[in-house]
Amino acid sequence: MLDIAKIQADIELTRQSVNESQKRSRNFDADLERIRQDVAESRATVEQMSIANDKFRAEQQKIEKEARFYPYITLISAMIGGLVVAVITKLF
Repeated sequence: MLDIAKIQADIELTRQSVNESQKRSRNFDADLERIRQDVAESRATVEQMSIANDKFRAEQQKIEKEARFYPYITLISAMIGGLVVAVITKLF
C-alpha cells in the first residue's frame, strides 16, 4: 500500500509539474506574441521616420536652393526701388 500511495503522490506531483510547465509555456507564447507585435510596430515606426526624414531632406534641399538666390533678390529689389525713386523724383 505504501508503494501505491507513493506512486500516486509522484503522479500528482508530475501532473502539477506538467500543469505549471504548460502555464509557463502559455505565458511564454503570449510574451513571444507581444514581442512580435512590438517588433512589427517598431518596424512601422522606423519606416514612418524614414519617410519623414526623406521629406525633411527634400524640403531642406529646396530651402537651400532658394537661399542661394535670396541675397540677389534682395539686392535687385533694392536697386529697382532706387530706380523707381529716382524716376519719380526726376518727374516731379
